[in-house]
Amino acid sequence: MFGTQQSWPDGTELQAKLGSSSSAGLPASDGRTPISNLSGGVNDATLVGIVLAKQAVKSFMDKKNPGNERCCFTFTLRDSPVDYINITCWGSSQYINNLSKQFKLNDVVEVRNPQVSTKSNNPNEDKWRPSTPGAFQLSVNENHSAVALYSGWNLGEFSAFAHVPISNNSDYYTLGDIVLAGDRINQQMVNILAAVKKVQPVRQITTRGGQQMNCRDVTLFDSTIQSFQFTLWNDDLIELADSWSPHENVLFITSAKVAMNSYRNEMTASSGMKTIILSNPDTVDAHELYQFAQSQEVESGTSMDTTVISDEVFSIQEIEEAMMDKKRITGHLVAAITAVNIDDTADQSACLCRRCTSCNGKVQPPEGDCRNPKCQGGSTTQLDFNLQMTLADASGAMERCFLMMGVAADFLGCTAEQFSEADNASRTALKWQFLLEQVRVSFVAVPPTDRFGLATCRIASIQLACS
Repeated sequence: MFGTQQSWPDGTELQAKLGSSSSAGLPASDGRTPISNLSGGVNDATLVGIVLAKQAVKSFMDKKNPGNERCCFTFTLRDSPVDYINITCWGSSQYINNLSKQFKLNDVVEVRNPQVSTKSNNPNEDKWRPSTPGAFQLSVNENHSAVALYSGWNLGEFSAFAHVPISNNSDYYTLGDIVLAGDRINQQMVNILAAVKKVQPVRQITTRGGQQMNCRDVTLFDSTIQSFQFTLWNDDLIELADSWSPHENVLFITSAKVAMNSYRNEMTASSGMKTIILSNPDTVDAHELYQFAQSQEVESGTSMDTTVISDEVFSIQEIEEAMMDKKRITGHLVAAITAVNIDDTADQSACLCRRCTSCNGKVQPPEGDCRNPKCQGGSTTQLDFNLQMTLADASGAMERCFLMMGVAADFLGCTAEQFSEADNASRTALKWQFLLEQVRVSFVAVPPTDRFGLATCRIASIQLACS
């Protein structure tokens, strides 16, 4: 039943009360100025908050100093569930480009001595940056202001704000809604709640004006649509996508532009200058979608089916180093199986589980109900493998290597039902056919997140190296 989950995969505690009932920010006992207290007469303000959005640096000629170039960029700062503000930084090319590289999305930063001004009534200005609820905006000047990563002890207090949507929790389109609406919402900005199915590599394109730009396609899905293309055009969002894993991240996307792609003949979406993306938002609908995404991934290895495995061969040490650097990698590995618990008949859950026959989601033993809130197929279940093993090579050992659905049956040479009927001696004999043997594995290694979480290696294929 929904509501029993205590945290997201990255270990962040669910903060439903914070997002739904509290409008106050964090106490500013250390001299901080809350965004809610800003006014035109505030001087020497110091703000601390989490970076929700960040735009690319723009350059222009300095009218006061002909021949010199000036630059600016805008980011959006949040210090409570309901308060966030746009901050534009101005200065020389060197200063602005260096400042832009000093922090990224979801970092906590400190802003000192910004200039407070009333937002313009010009509707065109609002097209080029995220919409904010207050009446003010901030400017940071190279000579009078400062922006830096926050070094306080209470960084964790701000982490919850990365999971609270900035709009009404129910103010979004499902992917099915977008496809159904079609031309009626073509070229419009909408909010989207969807799960990540696949993150494509970054690609570079050349615009008609000859400018080089990076972009990145992300395949989304939900209970209504199994595949929907979302394209990122912002370098900071492109970098943020490195932390997204198939079926592990639910995205609340604010102000995505939807359009009919004439080449693909389907509706697609893309990020713009107003777009804000929150991962694993703490809402009821997001929790339900997360459970649905988990059931889809566990049941059929969807993340493996939609992930292109690279041709590169890694050692276990290289895989672990990549995951320590928060990199999600794919590739091949040659290693020995050093541990796999398939011969404990007293504990069937060590390698077997039951799944819903309708959606293939996991169900709680002994029979239980399907945990997928979108499933309408009843409570009929079937037995399936839920197998993990330890792999080792000369560089080290790696636990939590999960064989996805279908992979275990092919490798063991039997169905889950046949395996469940085997006695302990038969299972032990089967295990010793491959224990300590060299195997060739294709994998997707998923790193932990910044706070908690366990790294996992998901095995897309496995076979004995001698075969």
